[in-house]
Amino acid sequence: MSRLESASGVKSIASLKRGLEVLRAIDRACAGTFSELQMQTVLPKATLARVLKTLGEAGWIRHHARTGRYSLVPGASVPSSSTASHARLSGLSADIRVTLQRRIPWPTDLGIRDGAAMLSVDGPYAGNGMSANFSVLGSRPSMLRSSLGRCYLSFCSEDDRKDILAALARSRVEADRAGLHPDELRRMIAMVRHQGYATRSAAHASVDSPERFGALAVPVLRGDHAVACICVVWIPAIATEEQIVHNYLAPLRDAADALGEKIRRAGWAPDRA
Repeated sequence: MSRLESASGVKSIASLKRGLEVLRAIDRACAGTFSELQMQTVLPKATLARVLKTLGEAGWIRHHARTGRYSLVPGASVPSSSTASHARLSGLSADIRVTLQRRIPWPTDLGIRDGAAMLSVDGPYAGNGMSANFSVLGSRPSMLRSSLGRCYLSFCSEDDRKDILAALARSRVEADRAGLHPDELRRMIAMVRHQGYATRSAAHASVDSPERFGALAVPVLRGDHAVACICVVWIPAIATEEQIVHNYLAPLRDAADALGEKIRRAGWAPDRA
């Protein structure tokens, strides 16, 4: 019996847990077949079929008869299953990000992979000096357009990259699919790895989109591959990319190196469950 159950006398609902597990599996894959979802959730076929039927009737998912895949309906949002892992990373990075913010007056953010997008672990830190309200940037930056995503995609493992690109090809977001040009991706990855940082792409963004803000990200490495990324966000009308690189790339790299070492000593790894 869990501490919460013993304290409240209320039992958890197993069917609800299974439903959330299936929703998360669909979200991670952007769209999955019955077989793929069963492999991820390890649920019996009959149980999975009932869960999918219930989620469909409740308006959370839709089934695409032509491809046989299940996807979330537009606008549906699924809570993360990795809260404890994210909280641990947030704790490991807290003092490093405080130190970083003393050196950078613009908001900084820490992101990790979340399916086919990135996840802002605990939101942008406010700057010490001039800054803007960046809360509108959202908690799941795009893998192909955000600096966090482009940085992660460039420095992650080959298997991770293949998994991400396959999921993006099934994405419900047209801009995700439109950005999957093999030659452009290869050039982007080569450039990011050469310079050691990624910047945000404003492609497919409206004039008033938060993606029009400038952003620059560096990888947090564990061994040879990225497990997270740290970025700084600024207003291009106030500072140029060249100024950001000159003034703040070194502090970002120092913070990323310090967090990478702390992660290695702590044995932390992203939760892909």
